[in-house]
Amino acid sequence: MSPLYELLYQGDFFNTTFGKSHCLIKAGLPQVVGELEPEDVLDLCCADTVSSRLLIQDQQDNWQLHHSPLDPDLLDETLSDPELRCSVLVQNLENWSLPLARLWTHFCAPTWLQDDIMVSYAPPGGSVGPHFDAYDVFLVQLHGKRHWQLGGFTQPDTPLRSDQPINLVSDIGGVVFDQVLEPGDVLYVPPGQIHHGVAVDDCLTLSFGLRSPSAATLLDHALGELASSDSLSRPLMQNAEEFSNLLTSGSALTPDLVNQIKDSLIELLQRSDQADWSAALAKALSARRFSYEPEEELASAEEIEEALNSGYLLIKEPSTKLIITLSPDAVYCAEEEVVCASSQEFELLSQLAQSKSLGAECLVSTSALKLVEWMERGIVTLLEPE
Repeated sequence: MSPLYELLYQGDFFNTTFGKSHCLIKAGLPQVVGELEPEDVLDLCCADTVSSRLLIQDQQDNWQLHHSPLDPDLLDETLSDPELRCSVLVQNLENWSLPLARLWTHFCAPTWLQDDIMVSYAPPGGSVGPHFDAYDVFLVQLHGKRHWQLGGFTQPDTPLRSDQPINLVSDIGGVVFDQVLEPGDVLYVPPGQIHHGVAVDDCLTLSFGLRSPSAATLLDHALGELASSDSLSRPLMQNAEEFSNLLTSGSALTPDLVNQIKDSLIELLQRSDQADWSAALAKALSARRFSYEPEEELASAEEIEEALNSGYLLIKEPSTKLIITLSPDAVYCAEEEVVCASSQEFELLSQLAQSKSLGAECLVSTSALKLVEWMERGIVTLLEPE
């Protein structure tokens, strides 16, 4: 594996550094080098089905933001104008590059924390300006060099440039990190830390984002799943003491009554069925951020069987979050349960959810016809032998 994997898996990174302070891992992910060239990104960013952005900065430090589908003519004009600087960003790179998507295995993070892989192309002097992210990000230099400066952490009164179409910080503050990253280098930046990267030459930088769901998202899914249960469908105030408190309060919603209702709701949620909670959380954590685009021509069952027997490997579709629950055993993908016909199918999907790859032996656990169905839903795909 990589030095990055060794640091995250064997070291104390998640206890001492994660979410707290930045970290540079020189040559942390050498496997990334050569996987993409600038021309690949410039071709991909103008495709209709790609989520991309073009950021343009003029000499007065004013910015323009253009969303996909990007205009190839505008892109060419911007890149050829010596008075403009720019960056091209392409999201959800997992959907377009299987080798890059497989690099997630180096980050030792559960799939439900993996946000997406974004690639940023910039010619010399290009950047996205000084900014901060609300989630953890690993910046991996893929091609060329980028000069990074890191400042302090944002505060509620941190000034932003309200006159620009993107969230830019007015002042990076005291610089605590000032280095040039080369291909294979990895820079971890925790949430809220201001950072600014400027291309030294034609460069590509990958961003591996780790983002946990908000409490509001989890509660929304939980309440949707639990709403049909008997305990939550009955009137809340049922015993004499609760009803008496309602009568004596008149029309006023007193603080004591609010606390009583809140406590009653919390108690009901705590007594709710474990299986309902598992299903609710699994649906929330398996949600897709980007829509899945299946291949126009999917392989037939016969072709899949032949491919597996000739050395292809079955893997989880890289842009999919496959969530496994225990007690009861179940599998979820894209907010829906994946019904398993047998315990063998459940075990197979459990292995794939852990980023394992399986050869022709997987046909003992399920049929090639079922694999076609899973491919249509974006659950699994085939990895070509090296």
